[in-house]
Amino acid sequence: MLSEVIARARRRLLWNALAFHFAIAVTVALAVLSLLLFLGTDILDWRWLIIVPAAPLAAGAGIAFRRLPPPYPTAQLVDRRLKLADSLSTALFFAVPNPSRLCDDGARQA
Repeated sequence: MLSEVIARARRRLLWNALAFHFAIAVTVALAVLSLLLFLGTDILDWRWLIIVPAAPLAAGAGIAFRRLPPPYPTAQLVDRRLKLADSLSTALFFAVPNPSRLCDDGARQA
């Protein structure tokens, strides 16, 4: 259940970032369209209406996927926003046993 909550939070962060970059691409497309209408149809070719917004959209998608936080920082973000006093991030930290951590298995399970 904990991993499902963190996965849903990560998915929501990704969709928010993708929506932000899509809005930037639409803004660029409208700017190119208004420039095309202002300067005349002979200045810019119709292909620019596809190429110019596609470049920021592709770059934005790459940035969004690259900046997607791992599960533990996502749990910290959810903790901070919901004022959970590090409940989720601590549970996620101790959910996976790690031999380098010196901790009793019974305490970790609790």
